[in-house]
Amino acid sequence: METKKLKRTVLIGLGGTGKWALLRAKKRFLETFGEVPPLVRFFLIDTTTANTDELSTASGQRVRLQASEILHIEARGASLLPKVHDEIREWFPPKADLKANILAGAGQIRALGRLALFANASLVYENLRDLLALARDYKDERPSGERNYIYEPYTPHLTVAVVGSLAGGTGSGIFLDVAFLLRQLMKDEDQLFGYFLLPDIYTNRPGTQNVEANAYGALKELDHFMSLRQNFSYTLGGRRIQVEKKPFDMVFLVNRQNRAGKTFNKVEDLAELLGLGLFLLSGPMGKEQADVFDNIAHQLNEQKGRYYGKTAHYASFGAAELRFEPERVLGEARRRALAKAIEDLVSENPPWEPAGFRRAIEEALGQAVPEWDGASGVRGATSPEENTRVIAELESNLPSIKSQAKEAARKAWEAALPDPWPYLEEGFRDYPLGSLIRGLEGVREALLQRKAALKAEAEGKDKELQEKVENLRSRYGNPSPSRRFPWGARASAPSVPALTQSRLAPTLDLAWEVGAAQARAELARGLLARLEEALERLKTLRMRLKNQAASSTDSTRTLGEECQDSAPFTLTLPPPYLAQEALVVQGGAGGTFAS
Repeated sequence: METKKLKRTVLIGLGGTGKWALLRAKKRFLETFGEVPPLVRFFLIDTTTANTDELSTASGQRVRLQASEILHIEARGASLLPKVHDEIREWFPPKADLKANILAGAGQIRALGRLALFANASLVYENLRDLLALARDYKDERPSGERNYIYEPYTPHLTVAVVGSLAGGTGSGIFLDVAFLLRQLMKDEDQLFGYFLLPDIYTNRPGTQNVEANAYGALKELDHFMSLRQNFSYTLGGRRIQVEKKPFDMVFLVNRQNRAGKTFNKVEDLAELLGLGLFLLSGPMGKEQADVFDNIAHQLNEQKGRYYGKTAHYASFGAAELRFEPERVLGEARRRALAKAIEDLVSENPPWEPAGFRRAIEEALGQAVPEWDGASGVRGATSPEENTRVIAELESNLPSIKSQAKEAARKAWEAALPDPWPYLEEGFRDYPLGSLIRGLEGVREALLQRKAALKAEAEGKDKELQEKVENLRSRYGNPSPSRRFPWGARASAPSVPALTQSRLAPTLDLAWEVGAAQARAELARGLLARLEEALERLKTLRMRLKNQAASSTDSTRTLGEECQDSAPFTLTLPPPYLAQEALVVQGGAGGTFAS
């Protein structure tokens, strides 16, 4: 029986990301050895049940975590825990959104994830203690007729990895406490690594408003403890935890973009990368590969790799595999054909000029001002003595007149607002998506200028109205009292005419025009918002199409492919003679394919 050497490896997943990373790693072991080596242990701590999630190997073998490999931490009566436990109250934030029970996830709130851990601290400690004891058990290494190989460890020491995400509530909330518990249980020669996913893969997804803040807080805390120079202790589950070493020997941080600039948009892809990293951590590629981690950790312990006065505790990693599968040649041909079709679809040539849409916009913005019935609520003066009343009524009713004009104009013009989608649908019959976007951007620029001009026009009319009111006040205000000369004669005050309805009419009409001008400016703003919404949807579609074309994953499953999960870090190379055969098949089907 052949002998295989591996590290004694314990893989501990936290939360949903940790679960999928463990499943991907377990899948790698099953595909490589046909079984899970006894030197490798899996364990998941999560605030949600995870017994039903599974993957499949290329041969169709189910990959899942056993019940003994999962610890579900929940907190019934969670809202009472900070009130009755001093060890929780001393750190739990008083303004946290505290649930009555934590039974199905931490809701992206780190404090709730840590609360669930503290509520199950003894259970977590005992499970981790038993897990490490099993990993050291030499009985599992004895040859067995039920196994495919004889497994021997490189060293008697343990290599432990904690994997999860810093963006959620569970993994981000408990990873440091789990590390400190493991340090209590591990020997000095054992190594502890962290593999953590950064938040950029989750941003702009529904319900992910906390991911960046969670990761920021987790990284600040992590860096604090990784650089800690003094021992300290704290209470967890009634047990005093002594912190005498940094939580991890080394931390690997993974985000969605690699060094070559390739961006991954699926969380599953990064879970695949984390799983591959965990698989390689155990040293399945030989002692030279297994020694890489040992050498790096050794240099860090000797304080090498210091930058700006701080030790380089953090790194990232890349991993890939080369797979030889000639049956994927035809699938690759289809993928390239799809990429070419998408390239043509997002092209900006020939240009599209939406003349009909432009006309509809001008017609909508150029509609006549609705007629006014003249009901202003202001009565003209019958004598100069009433001028003061009339001016007061005028100033009081001007806002109402403008508001009535805006509402009347909005109702009259609203139905004529053009919808861009019928014009886009008509244009898409003859023009590609990129041309539609470019043409719509031209309309947007013109509409932006039109909106600015309408806004300036409305402001100008409003300023003119204010000046008219001021002139009325100056011209028709209270007359000055008569003056008496020293010799007894009296000088009469200048004559002030009455502010009649006819003299008020131009000002009232102008107020109506101001309201209509403001309504026209708002109409342009609403039309611009509608246009930008359509433009944003088209750009999102174009971005998705481009990402699809650039993706290295073949979405077309060929015969013989039974594995349903993607392998974004696998490069498949068919032999040249089969690649040429695929070209012949393509040509015989009525088309050609050039690589």
